Amino acid sequence: MSGKKGQNGISTAGVLFSDSLLGSTYSLPYHYLYPPAFRQHSIMRKLIFTLLIFSAGALMTWGLLPTPLALPQTSMLLEIVNESSKIVPSVEIKHGNENSQETILALQIIPGETRTLTLNHQPGMGFNFTTRIDGEEISFCAGKFSQSQGLRQTIKEGGQIDESDL
Repeated sequence: MSGKKGQNGISTAGVLFSDSLLGSTYSLPYHYLYPPAFRQHSIMRKLIFTLLIFSAGALMTWGLLPTPLALPQTSMLLEIVNESSKIVPSVEIKHGNENSQETILALQIIPGETRTLTLNHQPGMGFNFTTRIDGEEISFCAGKFSQSQGLRQTIKEGGQIDESDL
């Protein structure tokens, strides 16, 4: 079998046949053995098989990707938004329960920045929020009356701090 190409790019390689009665041998080119409809059908099967393999791979990859985790019931998100025109040098969050005490310190919150913190603290129990603005310390109990797992503290001009649920 040779890999020569004849007219129109069709392979002239063939299959040898022998006629035992006449004792002769002759060769038929492959394009006579496999008509165009069969070749097209074979190409479609290969294409469909390839697409199935890629689809299966994509589905398996998608199944292995980590899913976003839900926030546990005993934790909450706190967004600190600086809507003032000055840098807030620090915000200190203190909270605790019968088993633990935690302090979180957020530093250098620039104007227009939103900082998101995760507190290992049950909503509605409240926490101490302390910040320093223009040399003055502002401290209060935040989140005491909110049962939401998301809370926003917005720092405004003049040291005013607004609280809202996310």
